[in-house]
Amino acid sequence: MQRSNLPRILAVLFLVLLFVSPRATNAQSACGEYISGGRGYPNSGRLIGYSLVTVTFQGSVGGSAGGVGGSVGGSYTVSFYVGTYDMEEGNDVTLRCDTYAPWLF
Repeated sequence: MQRSNLPRILAVLFLVLLFVSPRATNAQSACGEYISGGRGYPNSGRLIGYSLVTVTFQGSVGGSAGGVGGSVGGSYTVSFYVGTYDMEEGNDVTLRCDTYAPWLF
């Protein structure tokens, strides 16, 4: 009997969606004008620009067993703002404005 890869594929898709912040669809309309790293990272910066980023995940899975087959497909889209900050240390950093996590793309 052949085992379906569908449970594994769905598990991977779930993990991908888990790491995409649900708050991303409710992103702020703009980034904070100033940021500060706080006590552990006493660096601060000033917003020099921002843009809206839209990411779409698309996929489909299919399989068959015992002469019966099927497939499922779909997409998931999130949008959020990223801002570029001129930091006091002299470098620029780009961060997501909903989580302030580094944006590397």
